[in-house]
Amino acid sequence: MPRRRSLSLAAALVTAAVMVGCGDSGPDLVTVTGAVTQEGRPVGHAAVLFSPDPSNVALVPGEAVTDAEGRYRLVSDQRNGAVPGKYHVVIKRAAGSPPAGALPADASAAFKDDPFMASLSAGAGGPAPKKGKPKGPVIPSADDEFTFDIEVAAKGGAIDFDLKPAAPRTAAK
Repeated sequence: MPRRRSLSLAAALVTAAVMVGCGDSGPDLVTVTGAVTQEGRPVGHAAVLFSPDPSNVALVPGEAVTDAEGRYRLVSDQRNGAVPGKYHVVIKRAAGSPPAGALPADASAAFKDDPFMASLSAGAGGPAPKKGKPKGPVIPSADDEFTFDIEVAAKGGAIDFDLKPAAPRTAAK
């Protein structure tokens, strides 16, 4: 009998440990995606930083980097999405060099007669951009910031940002 009781106790302890390990992994998040544009053109390689307003129940920041089409998908606490509520958003040039294909590039001269390969070398997945014609604006300086106050709805959704050319706030030097 003592052995049966020991096995039952061990099983109960293992079950309890598993249940504790499967606890809440953080606040509920809703999907937040969108696009960053300037004068109707996508802004690639921009950092999109969501800082929660102090009035939010959960103070979980979110971040993303735009792709070559200016699109982003917010990530908070290593999960996709954001906690619904009010945020202060800062958009600025992302740190480091853009990854290959994140910003428009001229097609390699080696593929000038092959539009498919030229588009792949440009990283656009479509026709290669014409030489000397950038696909979209890039935030010129790491010190330039664009700020917005927004609210993430309870259902989440798309939140687009249009950067006004004269609107950057330059950091004090």
